[in-house]
Amino acid sequence: MKTNATIILYGVIKRLLIIALFVVSYPNLAEAQQVPNKTDKTHQTGAYRLYLKDGSVLIGKIIKSGRGYFIFETRDLGQIKVYSKSVLKLTLISPNNTQIDSVVAPQWYDNRMNNHKYFISTTGFNPRRNDFYLEDTYVFLVGARYGITDQISLGAGASFLPGLTLDEQLYFINPKVTFDISKNLHLGASFNWMNLPNTGSLGFLNLAATYGSPRYNVTAGLSYGVTNGEVVPQPMVNIGTMLRPTNRVAFMGEVLLVPTQIAVQSVEDFTPFVIVGVRFINKESAFDLGFLLANNDNVQAETALYIPYLSYRHKLW
Repeated sequence: MKTNATIILYGVIKRLLIIALFVVSYPNLAEAQQVPNKTDKTHQTGAYRLYLKDGSVLIGKIIKSGRGYFIFETRDLGQIKVYSKSVLKLTLISPNNTQIDSVVAPQWYDNRMNNHKYFISTTGFNPRRNDFYLEDTYVFLVGARYGITDQISLGAGASFLPGLTLDEQLYFINPKVTFDISKNLHLGASFNWMNLPNTGSLGFLNLAATYGSPRYNVTAGLSYGVTNGEVVPQPMVNIGTMLRPTNRVAFMGEVLLVPTQIAVQSVEDFTPFVIVGVRFINKESAFDLGFLLANNDNVQAETALYIPYLSYRHKLW
């Protein structure tokens, strides 16, 4: 027959074991509340705000989850597959609300077409796979870009100047490949081939290294001209940055150091082109308004230029 001391000791040990099991399993429980690992009806009855590691913020509901992933349904993007390793945080914002439209909260417009380039120079980012958008610069220069994979895209376009024949128009093609070296370091390489009226074909090999996120980043790059099968030894130097403090507005700046010897053969320095401005961002479109300044005291002419830069992009799918 057990003594009172034995019964008390047995009860204490039992409680300690229960507490220990709870403490050991608690991190897993906490993680399951943030990133679901299996199908759970409680995840299907609320609206969530999903924070991804690439800076994206989405609002929607979880309709299905599996090992290492879950299906997240948003109002604008429909159903998307999200891998747990890409999730920064998952916040419940409406426990009993399955109607996403009634959740009053802004959505982050995560269009990768806004990260592919600044005003002119390229970055280390690419559009996502199957992204397709049109771009119109100065009204008469129209281009398009398609994401073949998350790291490979293809762009092409042409000018449509009234009164000129097809042979007198400018047209170009621009394949691009990128590499994600780390979370904040991205490399890009692209080749611009264009046909210039009354001049012939001209190419540019562009190399870019981008540090930062799609919201805040800085890029340094080189562009080598290619003509008649030969590479121009003096490259153009590109430095650009983007600051996107809000969902709808991003501030951008670029410095393009163009070799002066292209225009003035006897001078081997650079003509600086500076572009600063704003990118206005909507759900499926973006509009760039910039101002370009160019000046070089070595050129035998009045070369100070102040030119507005206008460009519009629209995502088709």
